[in-house]
Amino acid sequence: MYNSQSGLMHIIKSKVLELGDTVAQVTISIRPIAEIHQTQEGDEYWVKWFYWQVYGEHCAILYESDLLVAHGELSETLIQSDLKTTFDTLKTSVNNEIYFDD
Repeated sequence: MYNSQSGLMHIIKSKVLELGDTVAQVTISIRPIAEIHQTQEGDEYWVKWFYWQVYGEHCAILYESDLLVAHGELSETLIQSDLKTTFDTLKTSVNNEIYFDD
């Protein structure tokens, strides 16, 4: 489950610092529908898939994470707040623009 003390913002911030002054925007895309994921051991969890991107000027993608999974609920409101706090000089957004072929 996501919380503001999770490592996600730290990981994104490290990548932004690595990319330097060319960064203009950070976006996190979260699949709007949670689904049940079953482990090899047979345990079941509600999960949400997501990924994040770092953009430069003119909307050029500088970095795109792998597809990631979070156990439990991802609060878009909390994530957006954390993005704005962590990256106060950059444009930030959270969206649902992530789809799978079902």
